[in-house]
Amino acid sequence: MTVARKIAKNTLFIFTSGLISKAISVAFIVYAVRILGPSDFGIYTLITTVVFFFSFFIDLGITPMAIRELARDREKIEHLFNHILTLRLSLALLLYPALILAVNLLGYDDRIKALIYLMAVAFILTAFSGSFKILYFSMEKMQVPSVIEVLVSFISSSAGILILYLGYGLTGLVLVVLTGNALGALISGIWVRRFVMKYSFSFNRVIWTDLLRQALPFGMIAFLNGINRHISIILLSKLSGPFPRDIAIGYYSPAQKMASSLIPLVRSLRVASLPTISGNIDKKKVVQKILEKTTQFSLICVSIPLLIAALFFSHDLMTFAFGSAFSESSPAFRILGVAFAIQAFNTPAISTLSATKDIYKFVPWATLSILITIVFCIVLIPVMSFKGVAIAVLIGNLFRAMSVQLLLRKIMGIRIFIPARYMKGFVILLFISLLSFVINSFDVHFLYRIFTVLLVYILCVLILYRTQIGEFRSLLKAGI
Repeated sequence: MTVARKIAKNTLFIFTSGLISKAISVAFIVYAVRILGPSDFGIYTLITTVVFFFSFFIDLGITPMAIRELARDREKIEHLFNHILTLRLSLALLLYPALILAVNLLGYDDRIKALIYLMAVAFILTAFSGSFKILYFSMEKMQVPSVIEVLVSFISSSAGILILYLGYGLTGLVLVVLTGNALGALISGIWVRRFVMKYSFSFNRVIWTDLLRQALPFGMIAFLNGINRHISIILLSKLSGPFPRDIAIGYYSPAQKMASSLIPLVRSLRVASLPTISGNIDKKKVVQKILEKTTQFSLICVSIPLLIAALFFSHDLMTFAFGSAFSESSPAFRILGVAFAIQAFNTPAISTLSATKDIYKFVPWATLSILITIVFCIVLIPVMSFKGVAIAVLIGNLFRAMSVQLLLRKIMGIRIFIPARYMKGFVILLFISLLSFVINSFDVHFLYRIFTVLLVYILCVLILYRTQIGEFRSLLKAGI
């Protein structure tokens, strides 16, 4: 199978599963926000944010590094995977006491601490089951994890909605996550051992040291990306502003989740292309072609829809999805939509850097962008609360995008932001922006307006990108 066919086939599975899973997740979030309200949903967001940092230290960048290395050397895949599985589990168990200590130092109340402890156990189980996803991706067998992702998302979201409907609240939600992760770990462990690989637990200090050394640049970047998404919640929980802290988080989180709802689609493309880029990293023309295609995909499928939704339909979307109580969230969504549109456009470039041995050179730039975000958060939260956080995230994302483009050109001699290559996308953006501005002047229901804009946008894409769509369909037919 050719490089293009591999990426087309893998992208189809991961993109489709990511789209379905995200739609299910958004439905759950919408229901949860309406039932819990700004205060309790703010607490739920805080819990998941704290546990995110724990999950980062469980992985430490091992996932992308493992996909890269396993894809490069298929003959040693079982031997290396055994060490990766054992290393991830060991990190999870060793770091759990550190989480307990950190949560106590942060001074949260007993209820929040107990829920964080339970949620962290769920993430330890994910360290086990998630290792098998690494295995499938490195083998470029995207079908199985894609189907599992959809099933898990549907079951967990349905259970979460049922728990909320029955009135069990936050505690019930956390227990649902814990139970679901336990079942997922059990089923995936049995399935992989029986049908894919007779894995075992292995320890070798030299191999583990080498794995951690290679994973460290990925880990640093993943940590900085995570801070970029989650440090705002921690800062809102500790800094006083015009809104009470839990309410500020409750208003900010729905806007953030809505603005980032399409980002997993770009990440799915990143996962699909990473093994192929890694295997062809010495072929500059191949890498550049993959990068251009994936960036076009990000622009059309994520960045432009996000910009239109945020700039022209922010108030309508927030109140329609979460209720009139969340109209305060619409300015934050408008700003965050632009921020995440920039991030989506920039993601393929970061993915390309991740496939090189020079990924560590991006760490200082990513660190600086996070520091910029944190400084602006500290300055703006006391004055503007969660709206100031949205501005800080936008500034940080702009700086990161510029630094990635410069670094990619310096390391690989590749320029990605060449306006002429994306002229069709920019023309569509301008036309749809004008259409949205005009249609919003009519006194018609929000759903009619956004449906009309969406329909016209799809038609524009089908007309202007008909050649690329035809090529993609041909690749899928040839590759499946």
